[in-house]
Amino acid sequence: SIHTLREARESVSGGAYPPMASYLWRIVEYFAEGPAPMLLVQNTVVLGSVGVFLVLCGYGAIASCIVLALLMFLPVVVGPMLVVWKDVAMTAAFAFATTIILAEHVRNSKPRLVRLGGAFVAIVIGMALRVNALPAAIPLVLWAVWIAERDARSKSLPVVVAFRGLQCS
Repeated sequence: SIHTLREARESVSGGAYPPMASYLWRIVEYFAEGPAPMLLVQNTVVLGSVGVFLVLCGYGAIASCIVLALLMFLPVVVGPMLVVWKDVAMTAAFAFATTIILAEHVRNSKPRLVRLGGAFVAIVIGMALRVNALPAAIPLVLWAVWIAERDARSKSLPVVVAFRGLQCS
């Protein structure tokens, strides 16, 4: 955390960890300084994505809020979320991508280029945050490709090509 913040403020010099966390933190630091804003951003994305995911799965808003509140009492969940770590940022990126892909799946109509493109960007960011994130990204990529290809007349060909490229890499 301290190393990432220092690199975000000064220059990214590399090291044992991927530099994406420093670049993301640099963007947040542009608007507000310190670790609290980055902590707020990463936790908001995680909890917001899980909440929307639950609503898309058919749970009501109240039930989703109750589940989120219960999740926050689990030490395995709340512990890592008390610190700005690349692990939580990766979880946030993948949770966001999962929610976007699920929204497209539930819509059961032509996929929208912008939404699937947003999922693609979130997956790439998540993969750039951790060197071992690829196994977690593969199911998301396969799911997104399936959704993008389920309508042959879809105008989302660039997204399909991008996801196929990510799938093959």
